[in-house]
Amino acid sequence: MRRDVSPASCERSEDYNDLMPKENCAGEHPVGEKPRHGRMHPFLTGPAEGSVEDFTLRDIPLYARKFLIGPLDQGLPAAFDRTPLPAGDPQAAPLVLTFCGDLMLWRRMPLGRGLLYAQLSEVLAASDFTLANLEFPVHPGEPPRGFPRFNGTRTYFEEVVLPLRPHVLSVANNHCLDQGAEGLAHTLELLTTHGILPLGVGCGDEGCRVMEIRGHRVAASACTFSTNGRPLPAAPTVQRLRLNASELGSSGMGTLVDTVASMRREADLVVLSLHWGFELERTPRINQVVLAHRLMDVGADVIAGHHPHVLQPVEHYRARDGRACLCLYTLGNWTSSMLPVCTRVTAAVQIGFTPGTGCTGLRAYPFYFDRSGPALRPLDGARHRHTRWVPEGLMTGPGRAGS
Repeated sequence: MRRDVSPASCERSEDYNDLMPKENCAGEHPVGEKPRHGRMHPFLTGPAEGSVEDFTLRDIPLYARKFLIGPLDQGLPAAFDRTPLPAGDPQAAPLVLTFCGDLMLWRRMPLGRGLLYAQLSEVLAASDFTLANLEFPVHPGEPPRGFPRFNGTRTYFEEVVLPLRPHVLSVANNHCLDQGAEGLAHTLELLTTHGILPLGVGCGDEGCRVMEIRGHRVAASACTFSTNGRPLPAAPTVQRLRLNASELGSSGMGTLVDTVASMRREADLVVLSLHWGFELERTPRINQVVLAHRLMDVGADVIAGHHPHVLQPVEHYRARDGRACLCLYTLGNWTSSMLPVCTRVTAAVQIGFTPGTGCTGLRAYPFYFDRSGPALRPLDGARHRHTRWVPEGLMTGPGRAGS
């Protein structure tokens, strides 16, 4: 077996499951071994994956603890690369990329006040490629609805989404089928009307979008771990895999790896949006870190994660071919009806990308979603108590990574 040496002088195995612990934080069975429960139903014995499709008894106490007590912080997995984040100025790079978190629906949000983006930096608009996660469908034939089966309006979309000037929106998430295939089709039509490329749905067999930006080919794709138990329609297609599974070789993960490798051959920049992870957890799980490393090694330059509703640290990873890659495990909720403070702290991340080298600069813009505005208010570590929910690498200011 070939071994490569990482910058930290530790060996990497091509069998990424070698990096998995004997038991992860959810009490899962050792990788490569079957649980010792005889023929009991997976609902009783299976590892927690946080999805409706693969819900088990292990999920119940975990969710109860997080929603009743607060977010879970189990520390970063040992496999997480702690290399300092790239310190260059993103605006000086050939390509400038901006990433935001979950655009969720707050059905009773007061609209028309013009306060939501009043304090948003103009620097964020100076981007060649902006991506966010659209976490609600827009079905004009159905009334607006909140949780658990969202349905937004065109007015909400125009006031909350369009001011970000997104070039692409990930639509592959657990709420994309809240209004069925018809609602998804209407949403894709709305995006097309505004010149926005949807990711993760309606992409056909190729599974990705390829575009040319400033003379560089950019490939982007998206995938979700769940559609909240709703069956996948034949059209529009939805890319769903068990991204939270404990073993990389399970549930079609090889298909995702092959897709990313194919994207690498077609493009100068490869961006992947993954709807994954576990709600209200402040650090990624070991299986996420191992999967992210595999995907970056085969071609992904930036992985933008969504779903946990809170911020998690950013990882700077050197791929096998020497590219400097970044994994944004989750950027929290950009907008939301959720009440806990931790679910209303988010960040926009701007990345400078140089083809052939990778990610050369990063600047983070943390915000607090103030429901009284409503407004996204910039967070300053020296002045705001809510910065306790912002990982250090996502804080701005002198002497901080990403500043």
